[in-house]
Amino acid sequence: MRRWFRSLQAQLFLWAVLPVTFVILGLAFTGVYAHQRAMRDFVAERDPALARLIARMVEDGLAHGTVGPDGGGLAAWLLSLVGDRPGTVTLMVVDGTGQALVHPDLTRLAANLKDIPGVAETLEGGEGFVIVESEAGPLLVAFTPVRGTDWVVLVQEPVEGLIGPILRFSSLAPLVAVGASLLSLLVLTFGWRTIVRPLQTLARAAEQ
Repeated sequence: MRRWFRSLQAQLFLWAVLPVTFVILGLAFTGVYAHQRAMRDFVAERDPALARLIARMVEDGLAHGTVGPDGGGLAAWLLSLVGDRPGTVTLMVVDGTGQALVHPDLTRLAANLKDIPGVAETLEGGEGFVIVESEAGPLLVAFTPVRGTDWVVLVQEPVEGLIGPILRFSSLAPLVAVGASLLSLLVLTFGWRTIVRPLQTLARAAEQ
């Protein structure tokens, strides 16, 4: 075994093939994680902007009397404007006590939503986003207040949707490893034919 490690074939494998394999795998995983981070940053900017836009729409509805000061008519009016949000994004509006003024599940209107992850955290004031745990997994909750009221607009989205590429990539990891191994074998074959074999021929000729 020690003799094999000292051989030219082993040195070629250890110094040429293994680094290439590690570089390929490193680039693959780095690219996926960079994409995941970019997607999270994008959504962390998009969802608060969406919450602010909806809050301004609600303020406009209040100013024009379309929405009552007690929230009357808000749910039907707002949902008719924004429609169904794409994917798994959930839009909610709650008052200062956590009571639902807008919710995609109409049976939860007027119910207290403090039991929903992220709602209690957003009632402390200000705007931004938080990541909270739920039974279905982590949630990104963006929130912003409706000026002139104690209402808060919330945009809720599962974090799993942001890290989906990593989850999908994990199932492809064996294929990536196989591809890296095949490429390494190609490098090894090329090195054997262009470096090792000529050197062996030269060594035999020198011995003669």
